[in-house]
Amino acid sequence: MKVFNQYNSPMFNSRCPEIKLGQDICHKVNCDFPHYSLYKFRAMIDKGISRRIVKPKAIMDIISKHNDINADNYTNPVSYFPSLFDSIKKYHYFNCHESALLAELILKINGIKNSYTACLRDGKAKGNHILCLFNRDGSKIAIREENGELIPQIENNKTIIIDPWAGICDFANNALKEYHSFWDKCLKPNVMADRADGKYNLIKACSMDLPEEFLDTVKKNCPNLQL
Repeated sequence: MKVFNQYNSPMFNSRCPEIKLGQDICHKVNCDFPHYSLYKFRAMIDKGISRRIVKPKAIMDIISKHNDINADNYTNPVSYFPSLFDSIKKYHYFNCHESALLAELILKINGIKNSYTACLRDGKAKGNHILCLFNRDGSKIAIREENGELIPQIENNKTIIIDPWAGICDFANNALKEYHSFWDKCLKPNVMADRADGKYNLIKACSMDLPEEFLDTVKKNCPNLQL
C-alpha cells in the first residue's frame, strides 16, 4: 500500500557520492516501506490537497498500537527494529522519527557507523522533528552539552542531513535552509513555532549501538537495504 510518495528531493543526481547515497536511502525508506504519515496527511487535508475522510478513532488506535514499541528505540534497538518492521507491515504507518531511525540503520548496514539522529529546533522552540546526519569523511560528529541538551557540531560541506520524511538530503548548512520552504509547502505555519529569527539548529543528538551480529542478520533478512 503506497499512499503517497514523500521523496521529493530536487537533487537526486548529486555529484557528491555521499549525498547520492543519502538520496538513495530517502528513496529506499519511502518506497521499500510503504506507509503514510498522519501529520503530513492531516496537513494535506488542511491545505485542501486531499479531501479523504479519516476516522479519528481508527487513526488513534493505530498510533496507540504503533507507539507501544517506540520506548525501545534507543534503550534496546536490537529488539526495536523487528517490532518496527512488524508494525509497518501491519499498519503501514510511521512518522519522521521512524524514518530517521531507518536511515540510520541503513547507513550502518552499509558501513557508515558515524551516523546519528537529532531533533530539529526552530528559534527558541523545542521542535520535535527528527532527522539523520553523518560526516562524509567518516569522522564522528562532535557533540557538546549545553543547558542539558546534546548539540551536534555541524561542519559546512562535511556534515550531511538525511531526512526521508521531508525528502531532504544535502549538506547540513544547505539542508537547514530548505526546511523554510518545506514547512510552508507541507505543514501549517504554526507547526514549528517561533520562526521569527529564521534560524534552525539541532539538539538531542544520539547514535544507536547496533552490534555487527544484528546488522548481519538484517542484511540477510533484508538484502534490499544494502546499497
